Amino acid sequence: MNKELENNEKFIHQVVGKDTGFSVPQNYFEEIEDSFSTYLFEEKNSKKTTFEIPNNYFNTLEDNILDKVLVNKKPIKVISLKQRILKRVPLIAAAVVILFIGLNSFNFGEQALPTFDAITDIEMENWLDANSNNINSEDIVMILSENDLSDIHFAFTEIEEINIERYISANDDLTILNELY
Repeated sequence: MNKELENNEKFIHQVVGKDTGFSVPQNYFEEIEDSFSTYLFEEKNSKKTTFEIPNNYFNTLEDNILDKVLVNKKPIKVISLKQRILKRVPLIAAAVVILFIGLNSFNFGEQALPTFDAITDIEMENWLDANSNNINSEDIVMILSENDLSDIHFAFTEIEEINIERYISANDDLTILNELY
């Protein structure tokens, strides 16, 4: 039971002589808000200036600035865009001329395709001999239109078209082509 008395509040009050472990002055909590807001107001609106200006500062300020600006003034080197372009114009013109000559030499240097008149009869006969097995009479009929046939002057005009078609169908293609030349 002695242990229970040691932790009792009344026992502590008898030994120490105080009601609680902490003591606060009377009316402390009623006056704390007013005193704190007064302190903040005084800090915020104090008459004391935080910055001090040296003597004759504004009298010598202009001279100090001009001295610094005039000492560091160096001639500024300006490169004109017009001058840069004018320097490169001859190079660009030379490149265009070289490009023009180069492209035209490739285009004009090509040989023209051979014309039908440039092919000799011997070359045609050799081609027909080599490729005669690939040509049939139906291909020849498909290539020749009615306009082509009307332009050809046949030696025998009394031959009818049906007879011509029968002749082409009956004879070998190579023999027909040999008869034409």
